[in-house]
Amino acid sequence: MRRLLILAAVAAAAATLFAANRGLSPAENTAVAFNNRGVAYRGKAQYDRAIADFDEAIHLDPKLAAAFYNRGLAYGSKDQYDRAIADFDEAIRLDPKFVFAFTGRGDVYALKAQYDRAIADFDQAIRLDPKYSLAFIGRGAAYGHEAEYDRAIADFDEAIRLDPKYAFGFIGRGAVYALKAQYDRAIADFDQAIRLDPQQAVAFAGRGVANFSTGQFTAAAHDFEQSLSLDARDGDVVLWLHLARARSNRDDAQELASNATMVDPKTWPGPILAYYLRRIDADEVMRAAGNGNANMPRNQSCQAYFFVGEDAVLRQDIDEAARLLRQARDTCPLDSFKHAAAEFELKRLPK
Repeated sequence: MRRLLILAAVAAAAATLFAANRGLSPAENTAVAFNNRGVAYRGKAQYDRAIADFDEAIHLDPKLAAAFYNRGLAYGSKDQYDRAIADFDEAIRLDPKFVFAFTGRGDVYALKAQYDRAIADFDQAIRLDPKYSLAFIGRGAAYGHEAEYDRAIADFDEAIRLDPKYAFGFIGRGAVYALKAQYDRAIADFDQAIRLDPQQAVAFAGRGVANFSTGQFTAAAHDFEQSLSLDARDGDVVLWLHLARARSNRDDAQELASNATMVDPKTWPGPILAYYLRRIDADEVMRAAGNGNANMPRNQSCQAYFFVGEDAVLRQDIDEAARLLRQARDTCPLDSFKHAAAEFELKRLPK
């Protein structure tokens, strides 16, 4: 769920996938032809084939900035962020006014949680093209991760003004409103995003969290169901759906087990799902939170405290729930929905 803002940022790269090739007239066996075929492969998520074509385009024309840019996007899609940045660097060196290369590099810096560098790149993109809505989305997402919420909202406002039919502007702003615990505004933005693009799982997931946090558990369950129908492998949403159903007095033990089979148990939040399925205990979850992805120990601990705390709420172990939810509140990064959700849950607990 924390990835909502990141997705709003990387949407800039996806939306500009073909833009770098405008005005290029390919001829067979030319650098441009290889570049364009690489773009087509990347659009089909065939990243290795795409990179091979961009390699050949660069071999034939080492000054073709678009080929470096597109290869950078492909490396970014493979989570090879340093290689992506190196390619965006070269694209910018070859063409210092290449707006898409600045947004692409900004997106990758955001994925690396280097938000100051991301903001600097989006700043430059906006200087080069003040009407480029995706640069405002990228910068808004970076500001959101830095907990500069008012700046983030201002950027999403501008993105929406420039392109009111692009769902990710509303998704990004809705995510920031949720981080501020302004859930009515968050729900309104997610509503609009869903009207514009009902195929975005993250919009349903974001609205689900907002509904859950305001005690609208039946509506939250419906949203999480919709989200999973679009992205069945999102373990975080599997957990939220179980909680929303349980808080709606629905027994979903069998469906939880079925939904969990779609999630790789070796990846996070696999250990939390194993705990909910009563295969491991809470201590094992906490150990797993510290032994997982070295780049995300705080976020994993945040999730462990929150979801184990929510299970304590369901078991009506109020003291344990309060202890764990306080730890979630104090551990979760400010750009995590679970930080605000833990605050709300603590207020709902019986005194």
